[in-house]
Amino acid sequence: MSFDSLGYARRLRDDGGVEQKQAEAHAAAVQEFVVKDLVTKDDLGVSFAKLDASLGERLSSVEDRVRHQFSTLHSDLATVREKLNSFDSRFAPIDQRGSLIDQRMQHLTERMTELTRSLERSQSVVMDKLTLRFGAMFLTLALSLVVIYFRKALF
Repeated sequence: MSFDSLGYARRLRDDGGVEQKQAEAHAAAVQEFVVKDLVTKDDLGVSFAKLDASLGERLSSVEDRVRHQFSTLHSDLATVREKLNSFDSRFAPIDQRGSLIDQRMQHLTERMTELTRSLERSQSVVMDKLTLRFGAMFLTLALSLVVIYFRKALF
């Protein structure tokens, strides 16, 4: 940045009422201590360009790492899917056996139901026969008692 130290000293002297020697000393001090540390628009432009380039490189590096991690994650997920599919395929025979067991259990249940009904029918028939036999025995006993009673009464 260019600094007009002579114009600065003149302004201090003419507009500020500062003596020439003091104005020149003040202008020299500003030139030496302040102006050298001032940043210009060009300086800022160069710094921003460097910062943009650095951030671009870092962002590119981060993007590459994220892509790599996503790729690894995708690969790992594919491996997990394969293992799950393999795991599922190992259970297919067990599922088939389970289905066969279910069918057999259904058949046994139906057979037990048939046998229970048959047993109930047989039990009913036996009960009917026993009822008839006991009835016949009771009737025979009653007739025998009547005969005995009348024999005693007649003789």
